Amino acid sequence: SDYNFTQFNRVLYTKRELGSLFLPFYFSLSLDYGYHLMHPVNFDPYGTVHSSSKIYPSLYEALLSANIYNSLMLFLSLGVGFVSDFSDKLGFSFKNKDISLSIGKGNASLMKIISAYMTIFNSGKRSVPYLIERVSTSKGENIYKKNTLFQSPLISKESAFIIEYVLSDYVQKHLENNKNSSLVSAMTGNSDGFKDITMCGKKDDHILAIWFGSEYGGLSLGQSENSLRKKILNLGSQILIESTRVERKTKAIEDPPSISFGKIMLNQSESRILPFVLGQ
Repeated sequence: SDYNFTQFNRVLYTKRELGSLFLPFYFSLSLDYGYHLMHPVNFDPYGTVHSSSKIYPSLYEALLSANIYNSLMLFLSLGVGFVSDFSDKLGFSFKNKDISLSIGKGNASLMKIISAYMTIFNSGKRSVPYLIERVSTSKGENIYKKNTLFQSPLISKESAFIIEYVLSDYVQKHLENNKNSSLVSAMTGNSDGFKDITMCGKKDDHILAIWFGSEYGGLSLGQSENSLRKKILNLGSQILIESTRVERKTKAIEDPPSISFGKIMLNQSESRILPFVLGQ
């Protein structure tokens, strides 16, 4: 928006519908409680056998497709209360804490979204954004210094690593393995009717959130969800790449020592190297 037209801070105060942006949070939670990427979304870690003949996608496939309806069974297995309590710890304050969260019906500002995604991009530890770190006199004496208290992890560093790895695959899938996107991890979420779309992503130490739409509503951005995702991922990836171009060297995602990799057959003709926690 034009600052001369309105000085309202949309990053801090305008709430956007999360949609599939909410998926990585309860997927990461599931990894800490007995799931791994190749478990079907209806898997029950407590051993309950489902009699349904329907073939459900794996956690990896569901997150890669960002299909909120495919992920419903996972949400139900974890439990509404469990997921909503976790969302509170992430800093979200959803009005409705019910099954509607499974399809991303919660709303949050871009700053809240970035803060929550820091948990995934910061080895499972949530960081609270701040503007002023220190105020000092001309003699270097501190008048004010930000108290950066240690925060215990909300998810394990292994689960955070695995989710970030899948989000990198998500970008490459929608940008068709564009070499410029190889170290960008991101997720998108759009509203019903394609009226707007939000992206949150990371490259190196830079995290970015973008919202694209009309403040006046009613404008459709297109008919294809995949096309819409590709456009905002392409824009976001370019911004992240340009913002990190001055870095002296590129930083890859650091592997936790308990992470290993294995070749997994996704179907009869497609395989993928995926991370998993040793002992699972």
